[in-house]
Amino acid sequence: MVGQTEEALTSHRVPYDVGRAKYSELAKSMMLGDAVGMLKLLFDRQTRKLLGVHAIGERATETAGL
Repeated sequence: MVGQTEEALTSHRVPYDVGRAKYSELAKSMMLGDAVGMLKLLFDRQTRKLLGVHAIGERATETAGL
């Protein structure tokens, strides 16, 4: 995990959007042979600035590009 969490953004009243993908939907995970896991990205609703990245699963740093 890198950056903000949904709980922190909510408590600070920061408007945000969430993007989620299962490992089975990600090309990088498919190339690595990982099928179980998820990637979640948190964005500022207005500027689209990336606020947080949460990758859960095997080789999460490789999958998320962290």
